[in-house]
Amino acid sequence: MIVERLTFQAKFGQGDTITQAFKEFNEKFAPRYGVTGRLLVDVTGPMFTVVAETEYRDMAHVAETEAGMQAAFADSEWQGWFAAWQGAVTSGSRELLRVVA
Repeated sequence: MIVERLTFQAKFGQGDTITQAFKEFNEKFAPRYGVTGRLLVDVTGPMFTVVAETEYRDMAHVAETEAGMQAAFADSEWQGWFAAWQGAVTSGSRELLRVVA
């Protein structure tokens, strides 16, 4: 199994904006691509950190999903979703991790 971890640092006080956006993503978009995800928010460490994790069967599933997402980027529904929260982010990172246990 592969876990994709998208980590976002929100502007001061705007972590909820990102959190709400990814709750919507998990309801609306994740099922279209056959992925499951979860959200994590900071308890300690840098404030207003939001982590969106997505699980994939393997790297082939990652590639398959990314190919489908490329088409989504041109979709007006996707663009509206992205526009609603992108201004709340100061930085972000992406990791792909293999689950070993």
